[in-house]
Amino acid sequence: MTIQGADLVAVFSGGWLEQITTPTAPSVSGTATEFDNETLDAMEEVLEEIYTDVSFWIYGSASYDPTTGKNTTGDATEYEKHVIPPFNAELRYVDGDVIRRGDLFTGVAGKDIEFTPEEGISVTIGDDIWVVMAVQPIISGNRTPLYLLQLRK
Repeated sequence: MTIQGADLVAVFSGGWLEQITTPTAPSVSGTATEFDNETLDAMEEVLEEIYTDVSFWIYGSASYDPTTGKNTTGDATEYEKHVIPPFNAELRYVDGDVIRRGDLFTGVAGKDIEFTPEEGISVTIGDDIWVVMAVQPIISGNRTPLYLLQLRK
């Protein structure tokens, strides 16, 4: 038996590899599932058991003042939240650039959060002021039950 004018990949895969013309991203339903809602509630319950109170400071949009040549920020809004008790980065992950010695990691529940955590937000823990350096949302379906945060002084 000889194969003439045929693609060997198509022959050995039954043709199904040849049918994909362009890759397509998977689609996600816009409706939250029961699991998504339970995950939000479970994360909030865990943080009620073990938590540290912190203040997130969200500043209003900046405006440019042409007379001084500087940007001025709007008023700050304070949000009191329970977070996972902050913990130090393990030394094996410290690279001196992305993760530095002294960086902390924590997490804030996404249920009923009034703002979207992002880089540059100030966080007060006790008497210390930290800045959010990185945010990693943990996503369940189309909900975000937890935001992991990297903090730096």
